[in-house]
Amino acid sequence: QYYVPFRFSISTTSVTSVVGASSSFVVSPATAPTVDAVVHVRSSHPESAAATERLLFRQGLDGPQTVVILHQQVGETLISLVPEGGNYAGLEGSDVLVVTLPSEEIVL
Repeated sequence: QYYVPFRFSISTTSVTSVVGASSSFVVSPATAPTVDAVVHVRSSHPESAAATERLLFRQGLDGPQTVVILHQQVGETLISLVPEGGNYAGLEGSDVLVVTLPSEEIVL
């Protein structure tokens, strides 16, 4: 394992959409990582809301990464960000609540 002492921020704590639609949120490093950093994206109910499986932050680059969520069934899902092997500040308790509504409901 390696240790990457850098901080992440997440653009939102919840997203809502309807069945058949997609939504997204952004994960950004505060500084460029000193080694490649991998963050796995886990859905508590992938049958309801599937998400991008992993984010790769390349050494020396500080660009944001987008997590895309596909809303497949009505329900609530937690999307968790799980760092691979490092000391990634800002990811603890970083679950994003995903709410998927029936397609006939309008989300404002």
